[in-house]
Amino acid sequence: MNRNIPLKKNAGKEHLYTMLQAIAETTGQVEVSFCNYDVVENRELSPSHLFLQCYRASTGNLLADYEDIKKIPTSYISTEFFEEKDYWNEKLFEETNYLAQDALKLYENIKLGLEGERNRLEERLTKFDGQIQIDVDEFDPRRNKEIVMSSSQLELLATCPFSYFLQYVLNVNPVEETEFTPNRWLDPAMRGSLLHKIFETFYKELKERGEKPRFQQHNRLIENLAISLIEEQKEMVPPPNDRVFHRESQDILECCRIFLMEEESHTETYEPFEFEYSFGLNGQPPAEIPLPTGETIRVKGIIDRIDRTKSGSHYHIIDYKTGSTYGYDNNKIFKGGRQLQHYIYALAIEAHLRLQEGTVQESAYYFPTVKGLAERIVRRQDETLRTNGGLVLENLINLIGHGTFTMTDHTDDCKFCEFKQVCRRNYYDKDLFEGKQMDPNNAGLRYFKGVRAYD
Repeated sequence: MNRNIPLKKNAGKEHLYTMLQAIAETTGQVEVSFCNYDVVENRELSPSHLFLQCYRASTGNLLADYEDIKKIPTSYISTEFFEEKDYWNEKLFEETNYLAQDALKLYENIKLGLEGERNRLEERLTKFDGQIQIDVDEFDPRRNKEIVMSSSQLELLATCPFSYFLQYVLNVNPVEETEFTPNRWLDPAMRGSLLHKIFETFYKELKERGEKPRFQQHNRLIENLAISLIEEQKEMVPPPNDRVFHRESQDILECCRIFLMEEESHTETYEPFEFEYSFGLNGQPPAEIPLPTGETIRVKGIIDRIDRTKSGSHYHIIDYKTGSTYGYDNNKIFKGGRQLQHYIYALAIEAHLRLQEGTVQESAYYFPTVKGLAERIVRRQDETLRTNGGLVLENLINLIGHGTFTMTDHTDDCKFCEFKQVCRRNYYDKDLFEGKQMDPNNAGLRYFKGVRAYD
């Protein structure tokens, strides 16, 4: 528009230049500092580039980087008392008798905080690390038949028992924030729900017609259905602009074409039997599935689709995945307990439909998307899988029974966790954390290791 309009990308450089001018014109001593920890977000902070430049100038080390800054001695308390909290911070770090005898009587939270820190430094699981005295009659699904668990709950328990503890024992829920993104219309959940609805509506239309999916014959049908449902979604959730709406709409239509092409081949062997089949939800009774010990737990869920063979003797469970195949591996059936849905749904359907054991022969994660290219990650529900799955499930429920809700043993599980602000997993010393999880006196940890043993 005009070459003289200032660009946002240059704003940082301009601010830095202005600040350097101010420093250059200042006489006497200049002090710079930065806050190295955000107590609200519970995370470390890094200084600005200006601070780094000042550090280089003051030390004469022109090659210094942010790692060098981390080595600078810091203080958690102010050298000057500006607020009442500065006074209490000093007392906390001095650990004077005055604090122990008087302040702790008046400030119960400080006392509890110090107790928590002492416990976290011990090489054993404590109540501050997730080891609690639990009421099994209330929280163990084998004892309390009012508890109806979902596969996502069980997978969360396997992924990080501490996250499960926060959400389903303490009833802590993350704050839901609606964020406007100018370059995106539908978030992954809304996009996935829309695709599920398109596929379900399409197949119900075919069943009414008594037809099998054929790309040449039904491409226009699924496209028109998709456009109609996209417009409905647009009315409920307006897109940020036409360009984003067009891009995401075209992606959804391409997913539909990929889906139809794959279904034409798939229905040579199988025929769709049920869509969005629910148990334990929508007024339907839950499914009761057995554990190796003979005890049972009750489960709930919604299965995207159930297919059966042409003879009707065997069933095939399909779970639509509307992203990429990342995280799914043909050689990692349970992924340390993180992927249990295929096994739980197989048992649940046999129990709910009163089918003979082994009737559900396969469960598949199906990726009818541009990223997934209609790949199917199939789990054959054979005897070995069911035996191992039963042991994984038994170990998981035993974690609850023992009140052992340790934090995950793998930091990759923390990437998309909603409880980062209240979990201190990343602030434990590595050796200390490993020592906690090797506590020989903790029976519950053996069950957790048992879950991880099954890839």
